[in-house]
Amino acid sequence: MKAKKISEGYVWRFWAFMGEGYEIPAEILGLNLNNHTSIEKVVNSFLKPELKLEDISWQFRFKESLRFAINFWTEDQLKRCYEQTLAQLQLPTQISIRDFYVLVWNLLFDYESYLIEDRSIYEDIGPF
Repeated sequence: MKAKKISEGYVWRFWAFMGEGYEIPAEILGLNLNNHTSIEKVVNSFLKPELKLEDISWQFRFKESLRFAINFWTEDQLKRCYEQTLAQLQLPTQISIRDFYVLVWNLLFDYESYLIEDRSIYEDIGPF
């Protein structure tokens, strides 16, 4: 089986859609990510449409990189990847960062399983 190429860079680039200097609609900017409805709005009204603008190959690598991150990264790695983008919305404080990533996954990919049974099919291609 061909290895699935992943990189922290794909996850970082996805969160960069909300980063400093990126134009975010006013109705998204003031949202509190401790509110489940706000997370749904950010994902469905902003992040999902931004993701669809990327080419299909990038979307696939991002998806597999996010899946890998959810399964194997520490809370600190997950948090750092988001915060390095200087995101204009603060991470939620009432749920774990992993739970936040899982919620975003579920909204992006219609509750498709994010679980990985065989870590060996992933190849980390490093930063880009």
